[in-house]
Amino acid sequence: LACYGGRFEAGLDAQGAQVTDDAFLSAEGEHRFHASVPVSLRCADIGGQLACNGGRFEAGLDAQGARVTGDVFLRAEGEHRFHASVPVSLRGAEIGGQLDCNGGRFEVNEGNALDLQEAAVKGTFFWWEVEADVQTVVFDSAHVGQLFDDAKSWQQLRAMELNSFTYDSLDGTALDPALRLEWMKKSGQGRPFEPQPYQQLAKVL
Repeated sequence: LACYGGRFEAGLDAQGAQVTDDAFLSAEGEHRFHASVPVSLRCADIGGQLACNGGRFEAGLDAQGARVTGDVFLRAEGEHRFHASVPVSLRGAEIGGQLDCNGGRFEVNEGNALDLQEAAVKGTFFWWEVEADVQTVVFDSAHVGQLFDDAKSWQQLRAMELNSFTYDSLDGTALDPALRLEWMKKSGQGRPFEPQPYQQLAKVL
């Protein structure tokens, strides 16, 4: 499924699609993929990778419940950043490789910038050099093999939901326990105290 550099102004609905190989909703050279309408990959089954490198999504990217055998890329590509001005949902998705948000921009006025609730990422989740305008990310009950991140990318966020979020290892620049405790302070705001995120961090450190 190749939509390199495509422009969609009236919808892109691939809900429940079965793609044996890769799906490309990405930039190509100077041309970026641009959707000014909702893009749905809900419950799609993708046998390769889902590449949204450098894509611009202005009305939603819904991959809730999708199954991706390979990697998912929501990252910068050359001069183009992945840019979402509406929520990105990977809730309940199964990703057999990595989830790479390196250099992405999440600019969401309302709702969750990124929703990974109950998602499973077998490989590494990269949250590195991300631009996120004081929004919320949801990782409740999600699991990633490794979390690779930097402190600055988290500090821009208003809040996070980390209850029952698990990871097997940590890497990146935010390994200092003091920085991680600052990370934790953004979790569960407005909810009763949740000990699990602290227990998970202590276990991995």
